[in-house]
Amino acid sequence: MNMQIIIEPNEVEKFRKEANLTQKELARLCKVSQSFIAKLERGEVDPTYSKMKTLSEVLLSRILDKSRKVSEIMTKKVIFAKRDERVKDVVKKMAEHGISQLPIMEEGKVIGSITEQNIIERIAKGADERKVMNDKVENYIGPPFPIVPDNAPISLLFYILTYYQAVLVMANGKIEGIVTKADLLTRL
Repeated sequence: MNMQIIIEPNEVEKFRKEANLTQKELARLCKVSQSFIAKLERGEVDPTYSKMKTLSEVLLSRILDKSRKVSEIMTKKVIFAKRDERVKDVVKKMAEHGISQLPIMEEGKVIGSITEQNIIERIAKGADERKVMNDKVENYIGPPFPIVPDNAPISLLFYILTYYQAVLVMANGKIEGIVTKADLLTRL
């Protein structure tokens, strides 16, 4: 692993604990003595660049490996809308499942999204409620939700979900899950 980040010597203990390693385990992984790690953490030794590089690579890779993945918090049952469905049928699906948005699927591909917000905005702008509810989904298609791999870190979602209402999760070439803002906040 070729990492560019080098941990400061006074941060080794903090990172070691975050990686859930003992001094002895860290020493073994870095091919140094346990007493070297103890002295380093107490500030009694001035380490070489190469030793700090090795320590940094080991600690950071351990921390990243243990970070939670999107697959751990995604909702596995993804409900889709179809472009030729009526809006009222999609609204009923949303209500039944306690959700406020659906990806729109066509021929196995995500082509967009429909949200309660899209529908409400259209009615608020003066559209006839009954006409909207009997209209087809294709007239309310919003942009598709972003797609991330199932092994993406959860931290990535905080950024994406500031711009989108949901994120789709892909595994093995298929959409296997969805994460909404509510999922992210309630499953942390």
